[in-house]
Amino acid sequence: MDIVLIWDLDETLIIFNSLFNGSATALLEEKVQSEALSLGTQWSEAVFEVVDRHLSFQQCEDMDAAMETVLDLASAEEDSSTLGLGAGSCAEDDLERVRCVAETYRQARSLYAQGLDAMLPSGQADQVRRLAAQTDAFLQIHFHLERGWLAWAAQLLQDCAATTETDRGAGVQRVRVHNVVVTAGQLLPSLAKLALFGLSTHVAASDVFSAASRRKQSCFERIRARYEPGAAFCALGDGGGRPNHRGMGRREF
Repeated sequence: MDIVLIWDLDETLIIFNSLFNGSATALLEEKVQSEALSLGTQWSEAVFEVVDRHLSFQQCEDMDAAMETVLDLASAEEDSSTLGLGAGSCAEDDLERVRCVAETYRQARSLYAQGLDAMLPSGQADQVRRLAAQTDAFLQIHFHLERGWLAWAAQLLQDCAATTETDRGAGVQRVRVHNVVVTAGQLLPSLAKLALFGLSTHVAASDVFSAASRRKQSCFERIRARYEPGAAFCALGDGGGRPNHRGMGRREF
């Protein structure tokens, strides 16, 4: 049996936007708000450092906005219209650019699979780890958490993905749990966030779906098609946009 956990990214697995825009600490004292803004700014700079200098985001930003998953690359190389670049294979210049961008994505996927140390020089990778520790300590103190948010998220993903066995009466059934991320952000920056926040070892690049240029419902439908028949689905997030019974064929969450 397969159980698919569909995670929201920002403000669920990671804390990012609310630190940067101040909403996380709006009700706290000014000194705490300033510290949160400083942390959010450092995370923003780290994301831009990775996507621009190491994932070549500026070369493919317009295409990235149309990418739902890294698995879209194969069809895009055959037909550029899948990325909104015109009439398709007749546009040779478009196809050549798609092939170039596809290679960029293959490299990004490889770096993502290898983790933070492959994406950044050792000194910068260590700085990011210190930033994560500072962020966890800040959240733990000011939001009265038992442990750091980011450390907790990594442990939760690890524990959830472990294959378990259950006694169903008629015999032992193996339960496989898959962590899938659906985010409103673009694909490459979302992969960068997962790597920077130490979660790339728990979510495969092919299991990250971007709804930057589409409704999240489109992502949910693709996830359903990938794991059916027989899979159970559970969506976890902080707000709207999660799948409903109708969009997922009346499956329970």
